Amino acid sequence: MQRHQILASSCARATSAEEAQYRIASPIEDRRATAVVALDPPARTIVDASRHRHSARVRFMTCEGANVHASSADGNGHLAGHPATHAVATGDPDGPARPLADAVAGADLVVMVATSPAAGAAAATIGHWCAERKIMTAGLAVGPHEGADGTAAALRPYARMLLVTEDAGDLDEILTALRA
Repeated sequence: MQRHQILASSCARATSAEEAQYRIASPIEDRRATAVVALDPPARTIVDASRHRHSARVRFMTCEGANVHASSADGNGHLAGHPATHAVATGDPDGPARPLADAVAGADLVVMVATSPAAGAAAATIGHWCAERKIMTAGLAVGPHEGADGTAAALRPYARMLLVTEDAGDLDEILTALRA
């Protein structure tokens, strides 16, 4: 029985001119375009605290009632609105409103931050919208251990990744870990 040197021959073949046509010539981006959405007023405080610690590729928004606005981290442009019943609002309430589609346009990750089970309806709206467009979602349920169960249950169906924590600073850690 004759043994073939599979590794050596496959490596040699991979470096051939014939195989070179299959190589990707463009550089791979190492950062994500991320949208961070506070789903309730206390979560807005957490999101606002992180606003200036991250790159301009992170857009921070706050969900408030039926009107939605959003702003980029550097304060340029204001976004808002979704045809559904929940929307996103920036720290700048005077900014013009645009659809949620504009607020998360180009994002490949949406992080939802909540402190209350009441955020479930907003999480559902955003979660369904992201699922239809194959945008990855993450949830951060912040609050004391005994109260976080309801918040986590509200986010769980709509967040592919879910972190339950008492530390509001974990938002910064998540964004750093996800290269936002």
